[in-house]
Amino acid sequence: MRNFSRGSINGSKCAKEGWEKIGIPSVLYGAEVVHLSKWGINQLEVEQLRMGRYILGASQNACREGIRGTLGWWGLEHRLNQVFLNFARRFEWTDRCWGKTIWERIREPNAYNKTWLDRVQVLSQKYDIEMDKDNMNRNTWKGYVKRQIGKYVKEEWLRMARTKVSLKYYAQSESDYGRCGPLDGAWNTKALVRMQIGDVKTANKRKHMNWADEGKCLCCEEGWEDSIEHVVGECPTFQEERAKIWGGEGEMGTVNERMRFLLGLDGEIDTEGWSNRTNWAGQLMAMRQRKWAERTRKESDCNNIVYVEIVQEGWEGLVVDNEVELE
Repeated sequence: MRNFSRGSINGSKCAKEGWEKIGIPSVLYGAEVVHLSKWGINQLEVEQLRMGRYILGASQNACREGIRGTLGWWGLEHRLNQVFLNFARRFEWTDRCWGKTIWERIREPNAYNKTWLDRVQVLSQKYDIEMDKDNMNRNTWKGYVKRQIGKYVKEEWLRMARTKVSLKYYAQSESDYGRCGPLDGAWNTKALVRMQIGDVKTANKRKHMNWADEGKCLCCEEGWEDSIEHVVGECPTFQEERAKIWGGEGEMGTVNERMRFLLGLDGEIDTEGWSNRTNWAGQLMAMRQRKWAERTRKESDCNNIVYVEIVQEGWEGLVVDNEVELE
């Protein structure tokens, strides 16, 4: 899938559409009657998260809640359960067949093997689904199951995301789930998405991982501790660019409101607003990586450090030639 998307104009969108319309249906084929093991589901989930990181341009350190929340993807276990519950109810709308005969037999009180029925009961209680709900045809039943499982997935995501320090501005409400801006495959867009999900290698994070000796910001000389709040909302180097996004109204509101506004998490954003944010995010990330590479090269003779090369300056941002991630 990744090799196929690399040859397209918009690789991110192509990979996302390909995974949702080709990859996931292939995984779900036969899930009605074939029960995958926990190990098999985990392996499929790893592949889905790997595809999500590729689409968003995120690093391996990006948390899974940020990947799922941005793309609006369910865990594959929930998708498999959705297919299974749809299949469990379909016998009521079919004529006499061997499947319906077996379904009626295992529902009898003296049935010998009720493993399949027990699984239906466990999943229906988990997602708060009424298996005997009246006035349901095939389409309305599928919509009902999808709504109930989607509600459970959002609640689970919100509960887990609130425990992540990197997502404290992203996971403020249920409406943030599946909130993904236009994926045009540009480096600037990927930079903004990485800021939204907290996948920014700040100096504090580098120091924590023993990649740096100190945690001060590299883009200003004020001696500030480098953090996501400083990078996005406080660094004086990018004060002029932040003013363009605010529209000349000044940096008002609480820290939480300012961060959500600058990261594009509040309300609907028009094309111009999204473009201003992506240009600013690309400029910020490119300058930070360049300064970090320059500083690292001065302190050591290591020759394997690659940094982003800025080749052109203009149109309210920096055009990046090499899409290189500094590790």
